[in-house]
Order: sequence, then C-alpha cells, then structure tokens
Amino acid sequence: MIASLNRGCYLAKGRYIARLDANDMASSNRFQLQFDVLEQDPELAAVGASMVLIDENEVPLRTVYYPNDKEVIKRSLQIHNCMAHTTVMMRREAFLTVGGYLRTFLHAEDYDLWLRYVEHGYDLINLTQPLVYCRIQGTGVSCSNLRQQIISVLGAQAAARIRRQTGRDPMCQVEQVTSDVLGELGVSSEVIQRAIVEAYLWWAPLMLQVGGEEIAFELLSEALACSRSEYMQRQVVADVYKVYARAYYTQGELLRSMVAMMNACFMQPALATKLLWQGLRRLFQLCGVPKLKNGFG
Repeated sequence: MIASLNRGCYLAKGRYIARLDANDMASSNRFQLQFDVLEQDPELAAVGASMVLIDENEVPLRTVYYPNDKEVIKRSLQIHNCMAHTTVMMRREAFLTVGGYLRTFLHAEDYDLWLRYVEHGYDLINLTQPLVYCRIQGTGVSCSNLRQQIISVLGAQAAARIRRQTGRDPMCQVEQVTSDVLGELGVSSEVIQRAIVEAYLWWAPLMLQVGGEEIAFELLSEALACSRSEYMQRQVVADVYKVYARAYYTQGELLRSMVAMMNACFMQPALATKLLWQGLRRLFQLCGVPKLKNGFG
C-alpha cells in the first residue's frame, strides 16, 4: 500500500495531489475549495477537512471535526493525528522535498508525513466544513492492523521528538516500528497498552453501529486483556466494562449488560454513586417529585 501511494504521487504531474480512499466520497466542491487555499498560500504543504462517517447505506454516523488553526495543528500533531488522510490535498513539491511516505510507519504513514512537513517548515491546515464522507464497514477493522497502527503512531511521535531534540533520525535503519523498537525509543509499555486500549474503545462502539458485532466484541476482549496488565489504572478497566455494558445492551443482553456495569462500578466506585443518583432522579421525575434545591433530585 505504501509503495503504491509513493508510486502514484511520484508519477503525478500536477502541482497538487488529492487523497481519497476507495470507499469514500468527496463533496462536489471539495477539490475547488482546497485548490483555492493552496493557491493562495505557498507555505501550505497540505489542506485537510472535517469529515462525516457513514455506514454502507450512506447513513451518517457522526461528524469528525479537526482544528483549522495552523499553530494549533502543529501543537496537536505532537499528541495525535489531527488530519484525516482521506481528506487531504497536498503540494507535490513539498511531498517530494520531505521524501514521501515511509514504509517504516505501517498504517500510520500519513501521520509521519505530517510531522515531517512541520519539521521542514511547512504549514498545514484543515477546512472546517466536512468535505468527505468516510464509509465505515463492519469488516473494515482488525485488531492486528489497529494494533500496528497505534504502534506506528507512537513510533512517529517518538521519532519526531528525538529529531527535534537531537537533530538525529532514529528510524533511518528501522524497517518497521515494533513494540521492541518503541522500547528503544523510550516509549514505556504502559503508554503502549493505554494507547491500544483507547483505540479499541473508540472503534468498538462504531463497529456495533455498522453491524460489525463480531469485530466489536473482539476489540473489547483485547481491550480488557490489555487493561488487566500491571500498568493499567482501575479507571481504564472501568472504561472497558462500561463499553462492554453498552455493547451488550444494544444486543438485547440485559443481564450481561448489568454484570458488565457492576464490574465497572467495582473498578470505579464513584460510578455507582453517579448511577444511583441518576436512577433516583429518574424515579423522582416519574413520581412528580420536585427537584431538590441541593441538586440531588
């Protein structure tokens, strides 16, 4: 995939290169809007946009917005990827200058590219309006690919940090980022496990929405296994059980949903208190009891 991306970009003859994944759709004015922005600002390497996630029947699931301020984007990129690859139009000259996509960062080659754009002094921007409809399929995610993506993301972050601090590229002899490579870069096992759990918890509910129940529960099972490691805080384990509870509830398995929520309350006792007051408030509303002045009613 990365080799094909590079080949297409190097063969392109125009000033700009627009990305769009095979199953996604662009709005009719996307290319004109991004072209105009790039034409007006020669310091821009790439222009992204917000996007709408849709299912296979083109039903909107949620809208994902990204920052549109250049400086905010530069700061945000040190923490997470804030530009959606499928929405981006980029300047071909800038792409060639920084060396294109690197196969080292499998499933996160775009994130590494944005980081290197910034290091070379280029600006990046997102248009606020959603210009791409990104199709989410129930078979479109796998634990192994998602795990590798997170490892590559962490590797891109660590490599960029080391380049900023030392001017040395620690990845020049690395073929692919692995957990062992992350350790050599100073990324702890705790950071790796937490990032993987967060990614699984983001994707699992989305898979349930598009009919990918099998993948959703596989992600939750992997998240629970990761969260039970010695590094994880009880809050993280509670978060996994809460998503489990929601997943079982959507499947009509009320008993298993209740058990999962009880496990969440055990790991996070404050949650039990919150649920109790929510239940009482609902009961008061049904019984017509006025709201208490202290807010508990």
